[in-house]
Amino acid sequence: MLWVFLSVFILGAFFWSLRILIKQKNSWKKFSKRHGLEYQPGGLMSSPTVMGTFRGYGVSVVSEPQLDTDGRTRRYRTVIQVEMKAGMPTEGVIASARMRGIAAQLDLQETFTPENAEWDGGIYLRTKSAELLAPYFTDKRIKAMNALMTINGVNVLFIFNEKDTLMRFETPDPLEDVTRMERLIGKVIDAADILSV
Repeated sequence: MLWVFLSVFILGAFFWSLRILIKQKNSWKKFSKRHGLEYQPGGLMSSPTVMGTFRGYGVSVVSEPQLDTDGRTRRYRTVIQVEMKAGMPTEGVIASARMRGIAAQLDLQETFTPENAEWDGGIYLRTKSAELLAPYFTDKRIKAMNALMTINGVNVLFIFNEKDTLMRFETPDPLEDVTRMERLIGKVIDAADILSV
């Protein structure tokens, strides 16, 4: 009897995952078609990818496996990467709390805290030159950065130098609903408009 229960449970989990994957592929395909982006369906049991230019930004959407904090469990996260239109005044990284470990691996010694009472202290910020970066942080950009970096369950990495700027946005949401996908990517690009130099 136990084997029957386990078999039904495993098959149920498999078909549930397959159902989400099929919905994800359909949603991502609709989104890419609507916006003239390249859609790659991936294999039968793998997630699709979307890439191209969206509202003037280089955008890619992928699903990637990541290890949980226990190091044993693998979970998939949807990653939205946005290539900003220009570099920044200096090299640096800004990261949400969960991306702090990755951001800390970069060789950036100067800690910088914008002179604004609204700046969220949980945001990790390191730069090569605090002096060059300070004028970048307008009230509007600080508000946008706080809103982006403190979304519950989401990891954000904003990495930049004088030539390139990349924003990486990770969510556990598989974005299997095209309306939700439109809304989320639209918000990420709205933030990119504000954060661009």
